[in-house]
Amino acid sequence: INMKIGVAQIPVTMDAKVNYESILKACDWAVANGIDYLMTPEASVSGYDAPSFTVNTCQDTEDAVKKLQEYCSKNSLGLILGTLWLDEKDKRHNFVFGKKTNQLRFINQQGEHIGTICKRYIVHYDTGCHPGEPGVVVELTNKNEKFKVGAMICNDLVGNYWDGTENLVKAYSDKGVQAILHASNADKDLMPYIQQAHDDWHLSCVKMMSYASNVPLITVDNPWSTDGRDNKKGASMPSGVFLPFETLYKAPKQGTQYFWYDTNTNKTGFGEQK
Repeated sequence: INMKIGVAQIPVTMDAKVNYESILKACDWAVANGIDYLMTPEASVSGYDAPSFTVNTCQDTEDAVKKLQEYCSKNSLGLILGTLWLDEKDKRHNFVFGKKTNQLRFINQQGEHIGTICKRYIVHYDTGCHPGEPGVVVELTNKNEKFKVGAMICNDLVGNYWDGTENLVKAYSDKGVQAILHASNADKDLMPYIQQAHDDWHLSCVKMMSYASNVPLITVDNPWSTDGRDNKKGASMPSGVFLPFETLYKAPKQGTQYFWYDTNTNKTGFGEQK
């Protein structure tokens, strides 16, 4: 199967208009490098401020996604966008209007929305978000090629072991996906020892889950803090491509990083570094 999946480790701010410009620049890189689908970090369009994401504040996010869909249609680029999102905006959910989710939004090369995978194991940063269904699979298409992927957001991969909830990686492995995608916006402002423990666990978990599931695991994190600050520490979750028996590529922690994975050749490459 010939599918070239690009990844954009980009800073995520609290301003959807600023985030749109960062994603647009990554899209230009993707088109110039023949990428079929480009993945961005968790909440990379909306910014990771779930409490303030409401029917009154979601318009900039929706406008950005619409413009990105138009870009996809014109440039034959698929996108896998991390964003907060509101559905059912005319209905009350938990005393507010709209069903809020933290999701990966899949857009094909014709600019069509083809699927959504919502964060299953929500945390305190996900105030008001509804948990997604486990094990949702999306089929990426490129001409006559089809590529079946599973996807998870942040805690879905690394945070559910403590309370004994379902291992979503195993669920995807049982469904026969050809790759697992993982987008995060991990905490980077913990006490030094605790932060290091988190960072070590994130990397080890990614490696182990690729090995255990026997499929490639493609990951991306926001290199800035969850509140949109550049704390100079860089990503906590690794951004990279992990095969069952090999770390094919691990991006530098700091700043904007672009890279890609070719599913046909099992090769990877990278773009500009800042």
